[in-house]
Formats: sequence, C-alpha cells, structure tokens
Amino acid sequence: MPQVSRDPDIAQRCIFWGKYDDSTQECLPLVLHSLDVAMVFRGLTKLPGIRRTLSQASEKPLTNVILDRLAFLVMLHDIGKANLGFQKKPWTGEKVGHLRELAPLFESDLHEKFIEVLPASMAHWFPDGETAYSYLMAVFSHHGRPLRFQEESTGVFARAPRYWQRQGSWDPFVGIREVTSAAELAFRGAFTSSSEVDILPEKPAFHHRVAGLTMLADWIGSNADWFPIRPMTLEERQEENQRILPDILRSIGLDVEPLRPLVAGIDSFENAFDLKPLPLQKALGDLSPDNDSRLLIVESDTGSGKTEAALHWFLRLFQSGKVDSLYFALPTRVAAHEIFLRVQKTVETWFPDPTKRPLVILAVPGYPAAAPEERVLPPPSKAHISQDDETLAWRERAWAEEHPKRFLAAPVAVGTVDQALLSTIQAAHAHMRSSLLDRSLLVIDEVHASDRYMSILLKHLVEHHLSVGGYALLMSATLGSRTQRLLIPDFPKKTLQEMVHSPYPAHTLRSGRTVGAQTAGTPAKEVQFELHPWAEDRLPVVEVVKEAVREGARVLAIFNTVQRSLDFFRMLEEHGVPFLFSCRGIPTPHHGRYAPETRVLLDRQVTVTMGKEGPPEACALVGTQTLEQSLDIDADLMITDLAPADVLLQRVGSPPPPPPFPSPRL
Repeated sequence: MPQVSRDPDIAQRCIFWGKYDDSTQECLPLVLHSLDVAMVFRGLTKLPGIRRTLSQASEKPLTNVILDRLAFLVMLHDIGKANLGFQKKPWTGEKVGHLRELAPLFESDLHEKFIEVLPASMAHWFPDGETAYSYLMAVFSHHGRPLRFQEESTGVFARAPRYWQRQGSWDPFVGIREVTSAAELAFRGAFTSSSEVDILPEKPAFHHRVAGLTMLADWIGSNADWFPIRPMTLEERQEENQRILPDILRSIGLDVEPLRPLVAGIDSFENAFDLKPLPLQKALGDLSPDNDSRLLIVESDTGSGKTEAALHWFLRLFQSGKVDSLYFALPTRVAAHEIFLRVQKTVETWFPDPTKRPLVILAVPGYPAAAPEERVLPPPSKAHISQDDETLAWRERAWAEEHPKRFLAAPVAVGTVDQALLSTIQAAHAHMRSSLLDRSLLVIDEVHASDRYMSILLKHLVEHHLSVGGYALLMSATLGSRTQRLLIPDFPKKTLQEMVHSPYPAHTLRSGRTVGAQTAGTPAKEVQFELHPWAEDRLPVVEVVKEAVREGARVLAIFNTVQRSLDFFRMLEEHGVPFLFSCRGIPTPHHGRYAPETRVLLDRQVTVTMGKEGPPEACALVGTQTLEQSLDIDADLMITDLAPADVLLQRVGSPPPPPPFPSPRL
C-alpha cells in the first residue's frame, strides 16, 4: 500500500491515478496505465501462438474489429481504481482496493450510472447480457483469481457504495469516463462495424483465454522499467508504446518470430545433434506435424534417446510455426535439473550467438539453475529495455525466470509437471499459466511415475492443450493400457496376448494407432534378474556390494524410502565397504532431502562418477528413486527394493554396460 502523504497538492495533481511511486510521490494517470495494459494485450494477440489458441477457443474467425473490442475491454480492467476510497489511499491510509469495490456498479442503483459512461454502441458487441458480464468479469479478474460478487452486505461491500459518490470536484464516474473516452480514441477499430461477424465470441473457453491474457498484459504493463511513471499526453504515450512494445515482447521471449530463421538450416536429426538417429529418434523424425501427431505417447527404455527425439520434434514444430515455445515437464526437481542442463546445451548448439538465443530456464521454485555466482540478475532499478550494458539487459531476457507464475512465458523451460498442472486447477493465475502453456509443445517425461490421481489431472491437462490446437508429447519407459485409454479415448482395448506382442519401442498417435520403431540390427541387451528375500535382512546385500566393488564393478542400490537408503548406507560404512560414492570428498547417499544448492552439486558428481563418460572405476552409489529419473548413469549391478514392472524397466535402461561386466545384474 502507498505510504501516507500529507501534501494536498499531490492529491490534487494525481487523482485519478493508476500507478503511484512512494519514493518520488509521482503518479501515472489511470488513463495512461490502462492504455499501457490494453496495448500490451493487443500486441499479444498478434503473436502466432497466442492468436492460434484464441482462434481455436473462439470457434469463429477473429477479425481485427473483434481484437480491438477486446483491447477496449481490457482498457477497462482497472476502472475500479476510480473509486475515491482507493484514490485517496495515499493520503488517508485507508485500506481500500479496486476489485471487490466494483460490486456496487453491478448490484445497486449505481448500475445505470455505470452503463451511461460506457459507449452506447457496446450493447451491439455481445450476443446477450450474460456474455457481456462474463467479459467484464474476465478483464476485472486480472489479479489472478476469478472475480465474483456475492451480494454481501458487510465489510468492503457495505462501505463500497460511498466510494462511488461524488466528493467536491472529484467524481469517480468522471474517472471512468476518462478511460472509456481514451479507449475510444486508442482503439477506433472497435467501433467501425455493426456486422454480426464482429460480435464477440460467446464460448466460455474463449473468455478464459481473455482472462489469462489480461493477467499477463497487466503484469507486463505494470512494469515501471518498461512503462515509466511520468507525465505524458495520451498521444505521446501511445506513440511511445508502439515503439517499445515489439522490443519488450521480443526481449522477454514472447515474440519468437525473429528466432525461426536462425534454425531454418537444421534440416535433419544428424544436423541437430551431430549423431546418427537411433530407431526411436528416426521414427519420430519421419512424422509429419498434423492433427494426428498433435498427441504422441512414446514408449522406450532408458537411454534410447527419448529426450533428443523430443527436442528434435520441438525443433521441427518451431521451424514450421506450429509452436512458439517448449515446456519440458519432469516428475521431480532432480530430474528437471538434469534435463535442464541437457536442453540448455542443445539450445546453445542450435543458437550459437548468445545475443540471439532463446532463454532456457529451470522452472523449479527455489532450485538454482546454476551456482549462484554463475548468473545474477541486476536490480529492477537498473533494468531498462534500452540498456546497452549486457549485464543489465539480461533482466529483460530473464523476466520469465524471476517469478514462478511467469515460468511458462519462457521460450524454453524445463521444470516439474506441477507447473503445467497448475494451469488446469483452481489456483492463482491459472488462466495466465494456461494462456502461456497453450503456445508450447508440452513434453511430459516419465508418465509412468504418475499415480491415479495425477493421471486424471494429466488427462484434463492434455485434453485442454489439444482443444486449443496445442501439441503434446508424453514419454515413458512403458505405459499400461489403462493409462493409454485415459489419455487417448480411441486407444483400442487389447487382450493380454496382444499387449505382450505390441511393438516396443513405439509411439502412439492421437488416433490410437501404435507404430513400432524399426530396431532390426540394433544390439540386444540381456539383464540377469535375481530375486532375494533381503527386504528386512540387508546384511547379505552388504556382502554382495563389497564383493562387487572389489571386483571393479559400479553398483547402484535403490531403496523406496529415504530412511532405508540412509540405513543401508550406514551399514556399508560400518562394514568397511570401499569405493563409496563421494561428493567433494564426503561419502554420501543420494536422495531428495538435500538443500537445492547441495543437490545441484550432488547431481553433477553423480553424472561425473557414474555417467557414460565417467571413469570405469568401482563405485557403490546408494539412493532413492531420485537416481532413476533423468540422471544418465550406468551400473554393472543394481540392487533395488520391490518396484512395479514399468519402474524396473526404467531402471534397467538400454545402453550396454562397460567391460569387464558384459552381463549386468539386477
């Protein structure tokens, strides 16, 4: 809340204000702030990914008249600030907002007065009054939660009507009229047609998209570094916004059109990764981006190149303008960090010029993408869109990274699946998250790790993503037919025998058709499975590990709980088992309870010690399921608690083990 000021001249100068700076006691007129947000919204509707999802949700052609009418409505998003309780807040200290205070304009005798200050021709924009109300609620909900009035008679609802009464020379309806008059000038195109073609869509899904984009536009348009608090005329503000807005949308990664030509020459998997494609990678590389391939479920064992196949699919969709961004979702933070490093390295290869490279962010709250000294954002006071200093200009590029609710605005983001699921449940800014995710290729790895509850949420997420024209790629070691049918209603029911003979590795299309990868000539991998009654008595396991590492084996021991992994690790220490995994010289197990900074170091060391490129030296690594998810490691002997078959397949992986242990054991 603004600090209380006792200078009456400031009040006289600032009412009606939209933004107020405590430190300078300067104000930005409500008209100009409203214009900023509306122009950002209109700029967003010109971006291909956003325009595509709006068109899909509207189920009718979106004319420029319709889009200008939407921008006009967005310009009304903050008219609640015209109430005198809010306007006088810097000088009275009274806690008055501007959203719930709108209730009297809809539920009292003030309603007719409110209608009178709106352009009369607006009545012809909507198919009915209910739709008009829905649009107003969509733009008024720009703070992240759907707004609704419940005819309450206590608290703010009891006081709100008096805030809309004229006091001396200050009339809140004059403040609203200033905004609507300015909006008529700024978006003249909204009033150039009376055709039924230009009536605003009545589909609720479209209203949800408008709500999400209004939230996003308000967040961008409220940034004082881009839209400074300084006196200007309406014409000057509009002209300046037209000049800087394209740069803003490009710098924060929402406008990616300039990036597409930079990767146009990468025309094959070999060129993209400097590798010959594996069977699964070749199978996806031969797919055409069409309606059937907008949903792909890929099943293949660990190490078969699913990550690179997904990235190549994204590249092809990005080149053809089918998607504007990528969200790569993993089940855990540890897995997300490991994949983030691989994705970041790939993007750096595709875009060698760092000044013309899309930002890749780790979309995990509180989990550092790199060591603290490797990437530090400058303070907001030093961040400007026109900065020549690259260290300061970085802030604009990293805008999406600064807040979890903005993660999905990044051109490329790798994070946990919950960030995507938050777009489909009743959570703050869900509409904004959804509007941003709609532009993306949604990749969800390790789908088999989802339980029944998560699978239902995943079903709704995928259904929505497809409904607005999005592309989704789901990956798993193997996925049961029940989950397949949950995600693909047309997936055929199969007998057990048919499932046994289903192709593998394979991908399943939206139509339910499953296509196997041609694996002829690919060397087979054999793994010896042994079952032992050691769940309670783990002393024999200690001897097995000790013997294996003395023979030079790399041993992986995975337990279902952190406590079991800790107990077993202590047993190995107590019995003098050599070659225990160490990080910075300290023997340690691997699990999910470390501080984020420690886990970054731990994951790196696991990859160095047990990865494909690591030294073929004896090592005993103990941990939990965190070891199986996206850490690219090899072992000769794996000891594991009981686990479902799909999880075991995930742990077994596909690459052949290093000598001298040609036949791995589990």
